[in-house]
Amino acid sequence: MAEGNRPAADRRSVGTDATAPPDDGNPSDSGKKPQLIATIALDQQAASKGVDTGPVQVTVPGPSRKDVLVVPVAALLALREGGYAVQVVNGTTTSLVGVQTGMFADGNVEITGTGLQAGQKVVTTS
Repeated sequence: MAEGNRPAADRRSVGTDATAPPDDGNPSDSGKKPQLIATIALDQQAASKGVDTGPVQVTVPGPSRKDVLVVPVAALLALREGGYAVQVVNGTTTSLVGVQTGMFADGNVEITGTGLQAGQKVVTTS
């Protein structure tokens, strides 16, 4: 059966091996990220009429959490004995509070730890 005649469900796949983007010699392309091959099928084929090629951006939904304490990853301090802490600001002093990390996303990390409260200020690197 020809590729174009396969049922839509047979034409959907996502590769598992990311490859480096092609090097076309353009210096402005240095920020390109690795690529994955994704094959899709449109539910409404008429929506693609007249489109031969074009850029595509895909958003893959991931897990999310609500009502958690979040700090910038730069606020995490690696402890010699293992694990992490954050340096909490208490007026004019600071103290280290051991934390357990949760989900990381967009330069932030979910944390839990004894004595932590929403709104506390933490020290981060600059």
